Amino acid sequence: MKRLAFPLLMSLVILGCGKREEPKKAEVATPAKVEPAASVVFAKGTVQHFAQGIWQAVAINDRLLLADSLEMAAGSVLELAPDSAQTIKLAGPQKGLVGELMEVALRAPAASTVTKTVSVVKKIQGSKQTLTTQTPTAVAGIRGTAGRAPLPPDSAQGDSSSQ
Repeated sequence: MKRLAFPLLMSLVILGCGKREEPKKAEVATPAKVEPAASVVFAKGTVQHFAQGIWQAVAINDRLLLADSLEMAAGSVLELAPDSAQTIKLAGPQKGLVGELMEVALRAPAASTVTKTVSVVKKIQGSKQTLTTQTPTAVAGIRGTAGRAPLPPDSAQGDSSSQ
């Protein structure tokens, strides 16, 4: 028993004298603060965005993030109002990340609404326009005024039919 007790005692002393390290703390990366890219001002047609794992229809005043996916059907229109710039208009069919679609829309030359307006005015200006007025052929009488007698010019009385 002496032979077994002595090595056991020595191993406990050696293990007990060793320097203990503090447990290492796991490094957890803090997620970057995600700020909204823009809010929806106008939506027409089928426009959906993919956020938090599900596809949702876009509604006015929704806040879209740069990392959200966006899918627009043909003929749909979406207007976004970023915090730092003017309103951005997107027309479908398009699919991609909100940030990328906004960058493409900002870089692309905007379809000049001035030229569209000028062309419409020129079209109207070149056409012959006529103005016609229609007057009614009969005038309806006010109900209950057929039997009233006119008021004398110097009387301060009210309506004579109410007496």
